[in-house]
Amino acid sequence: MDKTEKTERYNIFNLIHKGLRRVLYDTALQLQRADFGSDEESQRVLSQLDLTLNYFEGHAEAEDMFILPAIQRFDPAMVQDFESQHVEDHRLGHLLMLLKENVMSEDNAKGRISAATELTHAFNEFVGFNLYHMNKEEAFINPLLWTHFTDLELQAITQQIIQNIAPQKLITLNRWMMRSINLSEATEWLSNVRKNAPAEVYNGFLVMAAEELEPETWLQLRNKMNVNGENGRPDTQMITNSPRN
Repeated sequence: MDKTEKTERYNIFNLIHKGLRRVLYDTALQLQRADFGSDEESQRVLSQLDLTLNYFEGHAEAEDMFILPAIQRFDPAMVQDFESQHVEDHRLGHLLMLLKENVMSEDNAKGRISAATELTHAFNEFVGFNLYHMNKEEAFINPLLWTHFTDLELQAITQQIIQNIAPQKLITLNRWMMRSINLSEATEWLSNVRKNAPAEVYNGFLVMAAEELEPETWLQLRNKMNVNGENGRPDTQMITNSPRN
């Protein structure tokens, strides 16, 4: 197979970028409609902001540790460009943390609302930067990876990244990804889990899919994966009775 052929090549960014975009959209929506006059709602939304910044900081670190070194010898100028973008991303994230502290330090609703407006505007810049950044990664890094690595080699890099993520964080990231992908992607993901993971892990992914996918998508996935006919798989009753069923 020609390694430069893009058709059906493994996209190392696809699932995680879809999940991260969903996090950005969700957090931006929460920020713009939050009532920062309410202490409780302010805390809830600011906690979501913390989660978002943690995800993006960790994602940049993973790319710096595993993906950019893989292409360093092929295009050092490109690596330097993306490393500088990660520095800018960190700067924007740090600014958001400072603005979040400003919101939290306000002891009255009027002051908190004013500080939250500045925070929301800064987060919108963070969203714009990261959406463009992720697009550039897929447009420029993927072709370089496809030229020099097989799909199996790229999947091995993905496994290195996954093994470097704390288990609880990985679970929440998996949920964001699951709720952000289409039927074909969910089918391929679960098929790989069924093939390579223990039965209890596969069942856990099925439950997650039932909870996170849209009801119609879950029904289609259940039929494609033949969930009702999974002989020897534990907890199928729990899956069948999922609230998403």
